[in-house]
Amino acid sequence: MAGVRTQAALVEDEERLLALAQSHTVDETALLLARGKADDDQDGPAPQPQRPRLHLSRSFEGRFFLDGELDAEDGAIVNTELDRLAERIYRNEAAPDGRVVSASERKAKALVEMARRSLANEPTAPPQPLAMVLVDVETLPDEPATGRPGRRDRGRGPHQRRDRPAPGR
Repeated sequence: MAGVRTQAALVEDEERLLALAQSHTVDETALLLARGKADDDQDGPAPQPQRPRLHLSRSFEGRFFLDGELDAEDGAIVNTELDRLAERIYRNEAAPDGRVVSASERKAKALVEMARRSLANEPTAPPQPLAMVLVDVETLPDEPATGRPGRRDRGRGPHQRRDRPAPGR
């Protein structure tokens, strides 16, 4: 938030800033305004900006949730590429059920496309699985030794070895 003296300096620069906005994109204007605010800072150093962060977590059902924060410049870079890919998806893809794919869904698909392209261009990247299978315990085949239905892996997660007994056994 700009202090009183910085706000006054920005008001004095309003004509110059409006002229800049007319000859630049919205994203470029946002970057120019952020830089102009820093140049016009009359109130002294601002508190340290937050560091960029990204958190990706997986639900029990195998879905992923993404949350993060980028500074203005990094955010503009990521947003520009997401918008470019999302526009391509909008022009070339329709949803299987015939509905229009939402902007949010297109951006999610664009983010995955960015990751795929990055992996494809990295010769040292180890191969990654392209499919994940989620199965309810009840649908697993019977355990051969006991005939118990679908209980073979109960109590074990993907991080536990099969040659060790499950907890509580």
